[in-house]
Amino acid sequence: MTDDQQDAAQPRRPRTPEENLALAQENLEAAAQRIFERARSSEDSRERREARKALKSRGLSWD
Repeated sequence: MTDDQQDAAQPRRPRTPEENLALAQENLEAAAQRIFERARSSEDSRERREARKALKSRGLSWD
């Protein structure tokens, strides 16, 4: 049995609140980056407007 298989067989410990917060923040930043990149490359003003609203709803700004 490889180390990876042994690690997979071990029950995972629950994440701490701090780990959950860090993971959530990483996910939020990644989502914001995808929205920003999609909107910047879009020629469609409606899509740009929707992206701005999505960023704002996540507490982020376009600038």
